[in-house]
Amino acid sequence: MWLCLLLAAATAAAEADPEAAAVERSLREGRIVSIVPLGEGITNSSRVELRDGPRTLRAVFKAADVRLEKSPYRFGAETVRTYRDSYRHEVAAYELDKLLGLRLVPPVVERKIGKKKGSLQAWVDRIIPWHTLDDRLELVP
Repeated sequence: MWLCLLLAAATAAAEADPEAAAVERSLREGRIVSIVPLGEGITNSSRVELRDGPRTLRAVFKAADVRLEKSPYRFGAETVRTYRDSYRHEVAAYELDKLLGLRLVPPVVERKIGKKKGSLQAWVDRIIPWHTLDDRLELVP
């Protein structure tokens, strides 16, 4: 019964946002015009420009699929024992967002570019990079 309710909710959410469905189609099928490495972060992401008919779309491509048993990262005073980063997390977050009807995650699809399989996510302008938040926010102890 729960599965039927989830499927009904997913169908209703998909029908409720035809623009997101059009962006997903463009991400899957659009012709790649350019690929530029972002040069930031540890996932070696790239900015991709696509054309799908009259639509021009920018997106970010992430092919990282890494699992480390001994991570070089620390969380507070403790070393993180395992670390995993995968493009699949981006796709799963978007699909869950669609199921819940939140509309918080930009459209993401799984796509192969060249020989790499990864996530292709619609580009979002005017965001604040997470690593600059300490400079902009006064944190309450």
